[in-house]
Amino acid sequence: GEIAFPGGGVEPADSSLVMAALREAEEEIGLDPSGVEVLGVLEPVFTVVSNYLIIPVVAFLHNGIGMVQLQASEVTEIILAPLKRLTDESIYHTEEWTREGQTRTIYFYDFGPYRIWGATARMLKAFLDLLKQG
Repeated sequence: GEIAFPGGGVEPADSSLVMAALREAEEEIGLDPSGVEVLGVLEPVFTVVSNYLIIPVVAFLHNGIGMVQLQASEVTEIILAPLKRLTDESIYHTEEWTREGQTRTIYFYDFGPYRIWGATARMLKAFLDLLKQG
C-alpha cells in the first residue's frame, strides 16, 4: 500500500549510483534505459524508520513510459501524475509528527485516491522546489 519511486540498493556490478537506479527501474517496471536521459541527482534523503540513505536520480523519458512490465512482487501499479497537478498547492499539506522526542515536518500530496507521503513526498517536494527555482 505504499507509494514509492523505483529503486533499491547498489549491487557490485553497478558502475555508479545512476546505473543502479536505471537497473532497478528496468527490473521493477521494465523501463528501457536506452530511452532515459539522466538529468541529475537530488540531495540525499534519509529514512528514519528503515534507516536508508536514498540518492534520488531524476531523468527524462524521451518516449514516455512506454510498455512496462511490473515486477509483481514489488509493484502493483504505476501512477502517472502530471507536473501541473503536482504543483497545485491544493493537493499539498504538512503535519508535524513527533517520534522518539524529535518533531519532524511530514509532507503529503493527496492526488486523486492516492496519498504520497514519507520519503517519496520528500523527494517529490525537493524536485518540485527545484523546478520552481527555475
